[in-house]
Amino acid sequence: MARPRRIAGATDTSEQILQAARLEFALHGFACRLEDIAARCGIRRASLLHHFPSKQALFDALMSQLVELVRSRLTAVLLASTGQDHATIMHRLTDEVRLLEQEEEGIAAIALHALLAEPEGGTLMASFGLMIDMITDLVLRAGAGHHRTAAEVRAAVAHLVMAELSRLALGAHGQSLWGEGDALWPLVQAFFLDAEVSPT
Repeated sequence: MARPRRIAGATDTSEQILQAARLEFALHGFACRLEDIAARCGIRRASLLHHFPSKQALFDALMSQLVELVRSRLTAVLLASTGQDHATIMHRLTDEVRLLEQEEEGIAAIALHALLAEPEGGTLMASFGLMIDMITDLVLRAGAGHHRTAAEVRAAVAHLVMAELSRLALGAHGQSLWGEGDALWPLVQAFFLDAEVSPT
């Protein structure tokens, strides 16, 4: 097996470890090896464990960092979207999530791995729930409640968030499943604006 590529640019060892962990968890999920994460940093497993006492502790620190990054980016979009219609808000949020995945490659795969592996009542699921509630609240205040119930709007937001997360996490595999088209915006328009979806 080839040795993982080392991380360049991080100044702090803990930050280097977190960057390496992001890459390994994105590739292998929780099955990744601490030795491979350490190798990316040019340190030994024992040194890694000095900074993070277990794989779970490392994963928790990484997820905390990623959840805060996503929350801050989406909150900025939501704050800048005040007064816009609900479909436009959903479109801007989707664009921001896609941009974030380009900048922080693998973040969607890590989140999906984490959600699937997390026991019931976990903190990541709670964070996702709060984010979906926040988006739903803004979309409702922007007028989505005129045509749909709050429960329908929340369900639609959750479906769209999880579908986009899955598509991004699957990368090239996702593109082979979804194809070249991007149906997200027509779906948002159809649900939130009651617009007719034209075939493409």
